[in-house]
Amino acid sequence: MISPPLKHGHFRESCRGSTTLYLEPSHPSFPIPFSIDTAVFVRPRLGDEGSKGMLAMPPIKTQMLQAWALPALCPVPAKAATVRLSSTLEQGSRQDSVNSDDQGRTHRRTSSDGAELSPHLAIQLVELYIEEIHDRTQSIFHAATLRAKVKNDDISSALLYALCAMGSKFCADPDRAGLEARLTEVAKHLLQADLENICVENIQTCMILASLSAGNCRIQSQALYLRIASSMAEILRLHSPYTNSPIIQQEISRKIWWSLYFADRLCFSGLGLRCRIENVDNHCTLPMDELIFRSLPPDIEQGSILTWKPGIWAQLVKLSHHLVPIEDLNRRVATGVKDASKMDLELESLKHQLEAWSRLLSPEMQMSIQNVIRQEQNGFGGAFITLHLTYHHFSTLLYFRFLEGGQCSSADSSGYITLCKHHASSFSSLLHLSRQMKGCRANCPTIAHMTAVSSSVLVHSLLFDEPEDLHTARQELKTNFEALIDLQNYWPATEAMVNADPVPI
Repeated sequence: MISPPLKHGHFRESCRGSTTLYLEPSHPSFPIPFSIDTAVFVRPRLGDEGSKGMLAMPPIKTQMLQAWALPALCPVPAKAATVRLSSTLEQGSRQDSVNSDDQGRTHRRTSSDGAELSPHLAIQLVELYIEEIHDRTQSIFHAATLRAKVKNDDISSALLYALCAMGSKFCADPDRAGLEARLTEVAKHLLQADLENICVENIQTCMILASLSAGNCRIQSQALYLRIASSMAEILRLHSPYTNSPIIQQEISRKIWWSLYFADRLCFSGLGLRCRIENVDNHCTLPMDELIFRSLPPDIEQGSILTWKPGIWAQLVKLSHHLVPIEDLNRRVATGVKDASKMDLELESLKHQLEAWSRLLSPEMQMSIQNVIRQEQNGFGGAFITLHLTYHHFSTLLYFRFLEGGQCSSADSSGYITLCKHHASSFSSLLHLSRQMKGCRANCPTIAHMTAVSSSVLVHSLLFDEPEDLHTARQELKTNFEALIDLQNYWPATEAMVNADPVPI
């Protein structure tokens, strides 16, 4: 008997006697199925390309192997035989091209497929990429240098089309927002034709295509593009850039390396595959402070004296060191490893490491409203929010299994359950804050998955906590669902997560 039920929910008995809870927010097409066991997010294995992911509550030990990965898969549409930009783009960009003298160029970028991209439209779409994606889940450009390259037509076609494909996601104009698939296919075609050219621009192109693939339910393509990018980065030794190369290029090399390091752990560790980019702290300097790097002029002279200090991405890299051990521990628990006392010690060690990471942050990196406002004013609000959302997500994953009970051999698990719910709640509160402040939105498939995990814990609170705690859990769950509804406007993988059919257990 479960009491009290949600105001906007109802229960249904399955054929095996278990109960499924459907949470129905104000959006009528957004039913979320949960069962009354501990909630986990289940992702199909790498080969299950056509499967759907789901929010469900199967027994922890039988499903944990798949519970810690990135967003789920959805059915992959058939590939178009021929890629060509629509007449809407051609007509809309014709006037843009005529009026582009002030941008320093008057010709169109045309691919071998006949797809055209006007200079003015390209500049607009790249700017949207910078505003929405740059420095959040990947930091692989110097913004001023990128803008100059696009304006001066000094950028590879594959990279330009990939950037524009990502930027088109965030266009308010539906016609331009609909260009993503065509732009992406052109970028892929151009990259494949130039694949033996091992260069920084092709690495950047692969990383953007990997992000597009992740958001569009193509996990195998995501893994492939990340592997190609990692191999090129290793061949070019981006973790050890030449000291006589331009200062901005040296830092871009480091940023690419560490962005690959972060993406490597999010993608491959969750899939149970070996991470390609290893820890190389002693060989590769962490990224410099974002504000200092952004202020560097594209023509900065070699040998200029710079004040180096770590920034948001340096802290994100340090935090990401802990993801693989957390997932490895959860995976061993799921497979029934018997040395429980050893795993309890590992759990405590990881707990202390995560807490130490948070405690040792500099005052300007600690989570506070003042720091959020300051970072937003500097243009890094989204990156700052992403850093702290990631911290709460990793902590939630570490303690998640204790929601089932009986998961700790030597200590009372109630303390771990409290920590799990604290971090899930903190994640939800911070996510809600980010959506209220301009320039602080975290918008990527990874955030959608993190939100699904947080929601799973909040459902547990809603079902099993004391009555006085239910209002807070209900409100946080509501704001999470609102965020997921917003995210699915950009990332089809989010829709696969939240619109799955219930699974009998």
